[in-house]
Amino acid sequence: MGAGSLYNRAMAKQNKVRDNVTWYWWGRIMLPATLVLVLVVSGFAYTQYQIRLQQTLATHQRTVSETASQLFIGLGRSLDLLVSMRSEQALADALFSEGNVVPLDTVFQGVIGRRRAVDQVRWIDQDGNERLRLQRLPDNSIVRVPDRDLQNKRDRSYFSASLGMDPSSLWISPIDLNEENGVVEEPILPTLRLMTPIRDPSGLSRGILIINERAHEYLELVSRLAVNKDHAYLVDQSGDYLVAPDSSKQWGRQLGHGGSFAVDNSAGWAAVQSADQGVVDTPAGYVAWQRVNTLEQQRRDVRLLAPDLTVMSVISRAQLAAMQSSVWRVWAIVGLLTWSALALGVHRWALLVDRNRRIRYENKLAEAARAERELAVARAAADAAEAHAQTLERSNRDLDNFAFVAAHDLRSPVRSIRTYVDLLGEDASNELSPAALEYVERLKSLSVDLDALLDGLVRYARVGRDESAPVNLALQPLIADLAAETLGDGFRVDIDAPGSVFVPRSVADSIFRQLLLNVVHHHPKGQGMVTVRSNVDGAYVTTTVTDDGGGIAPEHWDTVFGVFSTLSSQRRRPGLGLALIRRAVESQGGEVWIMHSGPSGTTVAVKLPTRASTSSARGAAGQQSGPVA
Repeated sequence: MGAGSLYNRAMAKQNKVRDNVTWYWWGRIMLPATLVLVLVVSGFAYTQYQIRLQQTLATHQRTVSETASQLFIGLGRSLDLLVSMRSEQALADALFSEGNVVPLDTVFQGVIGRRRAVDQVRWIDQDGNERLRLQRLPDNSIVRVPDRDLQNKRDRSYFSASLGMDPSSLWISPIDLNEENGVVEEPILPTLRLMTPIRDPSGLSRGILIINERAHEYLELVSRLAVNKDHAYLVDQSGDYLVAPDSSKQWGRQLGHGGSFAVDNSAGWAAVQSADQGVVDTPAGYVAWQRVNTLEQQRRDVRLLAPDLTVMSVISRAQLAAMQSSVWRVWAIVGLLTWSALALGVHRWALLVDRNRRIRYENKLAEAARAERELAVARAAADAAEAHAQTLERSNRDLDNFAFVAAHDLRSPVRSIRTYVDLLGEDASNELSPAALEYVERLKSLSVDLDALLDGLVRYARVGRDESAPVNLALQPLIADLAAETLGDGFRVDIDAPGSVFVPRSVADSIFRQLLLNVVHHHPKGQGMVTVRSNVDGAYVTTTVTDDGGGIAPEHWDTVFGVFSTLSSQRRRPGLGLALIRRAVESQGGEVWIMHSGPSGTTVAVKLPTRASTSSARGAAGQQSGPVA
């Protein structure tokens, strides 16, 4: 097979790899990662929505219960007024004693003056005729209605219901609109009537006493105490609206437009009729209700008859959709930020892998071409080998620079992510639940950890980039100076290090400083003894650093030199100490290994070239260094 054919095949394969690398990384990594991220974000968003929904429903249930209690208390005050009125001796004297000197209207005026909500006090005889009516005018003055304006109320439902009651009974009418002569009064006046039958001492029925209250305060109480006016409802025992966000639906039976909760939400009305309180999910939305159970107002001296009122808070489907949308919007932002960071990292990594693969194919191509030309043209083969070596050296240098720049540049988007997460926490803190704020704090912590890892990667990539000339350095004073700087008062040091090394000053400083710092950082007691010894062996000098720490298990002797590998429990430490030492030592053609480790301490050995071995050592380091992954 000729060189040209081999070259064409290699180039075709290289182009195929280049074309497929983007699909490979995005199809094999980003697509599954995106699906997983969507599922995770969707799960968190759904859980957060359910939590917020339950909190909202609990708030609405608590609100309707408080509102019902306030209505219950208000009705109790009105009942006390009617009971005290019926039991007053002055009223009995005015109705049944011929010699009473106190006029009946004076007695009624005393009653109506006790409570500003009272609109009328009336006496209706057993035939339904109004015998006396005191009326509160808009300016709060009280007047007696002339006899010519009094009406017959025999056809009103409340008259027949009250007249046949036991004398000890009280009756509270439904809240409705006041009517005059069978016509709803304008402007409308919501009215609550409290009635009791009256009999003379002989037991003969003398009609009923009625207190008309303006029901505005009860209706306004429902709207005022509601979570929001858009949720506030009050319905009577028939399901008719007394209070509703849409005022055109109120008083449907009397005004003739037919507005009724029982018709608008039959499922909700069925649930309301089945229990005194609760929350139910209906096709129209969630309904929280509490019945104002007036049967609890029963007293020993009276018997109470009253229809039920029901306070409700309704969360419509549109309101639920808006709440769900706000939750999903927050989590969509979190998911988008996370996906952007992941996509950027994968894209940078794919470019690096693509370049490594192209270099690998170029190497194979150069080797094949050299093998074909070796038999015929020795000089051409040598030139090709030299060109290949130059290309490889340039590629390694470019890859080394790329690793440094990539790690450095990645810190910018990581810090941007942290900034956006901070902004999200500040701008949306009032809209987020405690659980969502916790997730934001977790994202902050993760971004800080990632920034620390990238900082470590930048420092790792810098090792070996020092182009300063090597110098002859005596080990004894070098290590003594570094020990004085790095070891605290809690550590004692014994140095016996004859000989010298021939490396750049910054490299030697980094190697031995990091060895001493590693002892300080990982010593379990924070104080101890450090012993330094050196031994010149031909072209190399081996230096050992021994501590009296806890030791390293044999299975970890090799792994501790890995990048980001640490046995420490401190999460903020990136685990680059021994990795930096190995990279710096090997850049000078040396070696580093754990010579011994046990309960009594650990001994780390570093082998570096002397002046005589510098050329061969640095040449070996150039051959051993490869692409940075």
